[in-house]
Amino acid sequence: MVGIDTSFVSENVQQTYRIAEGFANAIKEGEVVFVKGEMGAGKTEFIRGMLLFWHIDMVKSPSFVTVIRHMNKYGRVFYHIDLYRINSFLEILERGIFDIMEKRDGIVLLEWPERIEAQIKPDYLVLISFLGKTKRRIKIQKIEI
Repeated sequence: MVGIDTSFVSENVQQTYRIAEGFANAIKEGEVVFVKGEMGAGKTEFIRGMLLFWHIDMVKSPSFVTVIRHMNKYGRVFYHIDLYRINSFLEILERGIFDIMEKRDGIVLLEWPERIEAQIKPDYLVLISFLGKTKRRIKIQKIEI
């Protein structure tokens, strides 16, 4: 179980997947997870690890389509959202991001939350930072409201 503020060091993608899978085990239906980090830090890989835990194998970055809705074989819904290419608040509204957040009919995994965090508070914040070429610090925070 992930505590209020937990930090891990990952040496490679496989370790990142294991950390993500452990975290995914703690997430409940309707929760929102913000994943922050520089370009190339491993945000999508971390989310891929979570989705693999939930039995979703085809995971690609939604950076060009913004939102990918996944459903696993058990009928659970997951939204992988990437706001990197969003340029305005109007685009966020037009793409239905707030509707997804308000419905809470699945788990929301959101990359580049800087563009929305003033309006929406997550249940968890994952911060990924570089420690070397393949080494990353992964900090997971439970957001108490």
